Amino acid sequence: PEASDQDLLVSMSTFMRLAGGAVDSVASIPIQLFLVKIDESTVTNARLDYISRRLTRIASPVGCSVDDVRRRNEALKIALEAMNFFSGATTTVAMAISFFSLTSSMYANISEQSKEIGMLRALGVRGRWIQRVYTLEAFTLVMS
Repeated sequence: PEASDQDLLVSMSTFMRLAGGAVDSVASIPIQLFLVKIDESTVTNARLDYISRRLTRIASPVGCSVDDVRRRNEALKIALEAMNFFSGATTTVAMAISFFSLTSSMYANISEQSKEIGMLRALGVRGRWIQRVYTLEAFTLVMS
């Protein structure tokens, strides 16, 4: 690999030591990208905005720019919320369709077996037992 086109993550003091005297001060280090990570849980948004403005004022005269990642994350958060809403709506519609399909199937099944249910009732089978049988059948249909 070509030594002049590789990324490296080291502290500035380590870079100066590794440069072996080729760099005489921190100001003369060739920097292409400088990342700053701040723990957002300990700093308010107003303070982060202040830090971003200060870094922009410092970087602008030397031709550098400051990119605040929070702005990019806002668009991703909006997209994630939209996808969550869409998946929730799709799940709700699927559940409603399944409910009505099961209800229709059970109604048709009970209507077709009305004579058998009448015979069971005439033989002395209690209504709770018949209701339990059809509840278990509905549960079996839902689980399959």
